[in-house]
Amino acid sequence: MDSLKLLNETPEFEIAETVLFGRAESLLVPNQAGIYFIHDFRGVLYIGRTENLKERFDQHRWNCKNHRLRKVLKRSVGDLQFSWMLIDFPQQIQKEKELVRYFTPPCNIIKFK
Repeated sequence: MDSLKLLNETPEFEIAETVLFGRAESLLVPNQAGIYFIHDFRGVLYIGRTENLKERFDQHRWNCKNHRLRKVLKRSVGDLQFSWMLIDFPQQIQKEKELVRYFTPPCNIIKFK
């Protein structure tokens, strides 16, 4: 029962900023470590972590290797957005797991149980 309760609890997180997932918007993304969310009208499509949010934003825009995410990026429903929270490396791992468990984004290849 406790594990079920934990899966249904909303994890604590605070979005620092959100930008449209377009070319010029990469100028607004910081060169800092964090966890990011790619989402549109359907909800959260992908959650990732990185040492440099701006670089990762650009990588997803120009050279996305995740097949599922690449398909979604081409066929968004409404505005495709990129949101992030600033968080350093050791804490990123556990927080990303919590967020993926809670949101179950369809484009994340690894699902944390």
